[in-house]
Amino acid sequence: MCFELKFAGGIVHSDSECEHRRDADLKHTEEFNRVVYGAKKDYFDDVYGDKQIHLELLATHTDYQKRGAGSMLMRWGLQTAEEEGRIVTLIASPGAVGFYAHLRFATIFNLTIQLEGESEKVQAIGMRREKASAPTQELTGSVGSSS
Repeated sequence: MCFELKFAGGIVHSDSECEHRRDADLKHTEEFNRVVYGAKKDYFDDVYGDKQIHLELLATHTDYQKRGAGSMLMRWGLQTAEEEGRIVTLIASPGAVGFYAHLRFATIFNLTIQLEGESEKVQAIGMRREKASAPTQELTGSVGSSS
């Protein structure tokens, strides 16, 4: 299993298997990282610096989906941003844009990641949410709930 534990200052721990993933094409991964992290730097880091909380790679294990775990993660991020007076930024997959738009995120940029000469491509959308009042009211449910 490949994993990394990250925090704002860098990686705390990285499993050595991360360097030898067999389930990902290295060229595609490098291009994805180049485009996405370049856009993050240009559109978010250079503009907002430490006045932002950037939510990165939010996902819920399939065993816990539809039970409130993802909403709980979002509530935490939005509440932390509100308490600290920061905006929230993220880069979403196309399928998640509606969820984030419901939470008052606005689209800032659209990315197409594609290797030259290949037809396969991936879309990603940079989004920003200004400071909000009462962010915890926008997400309902709790871990273990059936809603």
